Amino acid sequence: LVLNKTEATFVIVDQASGKVLARIPTGEGPHELAVSDDGKFAFAANYGTGSAPGHTISMFDIAAQKEVRRIDVAPLTRPHGIAIVNGKVYFTAEADKKIARYDPATNNIDWLFETGQNATHMIYVTRDARTIFTANIASDSISIIHQQASDNAWTHTVVNVGKGPEGLDLSPNG
Repeated sequence: LVLNKTEATFVIVDQASGKVLARIPTGEGPHELAVSDDGKFAFAANYGTGSAPGHTISMFDIAAQKEVRRIDVAPLTRPHGIAIVNGKVYFTAEADKKIARYDPATNNIDWLFETGQNATHMIYVTRDARTIFTANIASDSISIIHQQASDNAWTHTVVNVGKGPEGLDLSPNG
């Protein structure tokens, strides 16, 4: 599965032959892609272009080779990093210094968190969805957001790192 940012397409390629099986339009400037745990759906964060901030996420049915939903996340803008955990889609809203969670079953954004950091860019969510990490490019930091015992209580730790962190990962042992 491939995103082509400039031509705004989601492409399905047969790995064995290299043949393009489908080329499907996305929103403008797709940047990141995540696939559901069951492998049935893919989600693309449509970041937008220079002067036109994006505010959608495309949901694709991989077997049917089509976009099944264009999720408008406005007023959030510049969706970028994206991850799927426990059937929910977590994404950054880079221009808004926030992360959000979209529930495909209800077709709603059911959770928001403000990092207060500039250019909240990439996201990593632990398997239990209780800890979320973001790279904040323009603040030169990583955010660690951890859920406490209550569903609504979250702590936020900001770790200063080198200039312009874009990506991040977690070691296999956590």
